[in-house]
Amino acid sequence: SSLLLQAQANASAANSAGETPLMLAAENGHRAIVQQLMHANAAVRSVDSTGMSALMRAVQACKADCVRELLAAHAAVETRDKSGNTALALACNGTASEARTGIVTQLLQAQANPSTANSIGQLRS
Repeated sequence: SSLLLQAQANASAANSAGETPLMLAAENGHRAIVQQLMHANAAVRSVDSTGMSALMRAVQACKADCVRELLAAHAAVETRDKSGNTALALACNGTASEARTGIVTQLLQAQANPSTANSIGQLRS
């Protein structure tokens, strides 16, 4: 990725599904690449065709380091996917683990609203 960025490739370019390099790097836990892309001004608040942001993808994949990086870059914690789920709802929907608990804590510290329901009225907090 650093070669592409050195060649001034668009750090926020999306594929046909609306996925950006930042989303894919965050989802796969590539913290160094997430940092490089953000340094190259990748759009932190972009969403894919399902409404998922890089933060939401990192949360769903339980990639705490990437969640931390995205929150530090002011990723929007209240973005909703097409089902109405926020990052916090996605974090609370996974299998319980120490890492997932840490992500929930990070999101709450970033002012995620624990009372936000999804599109069918479910509260996940």
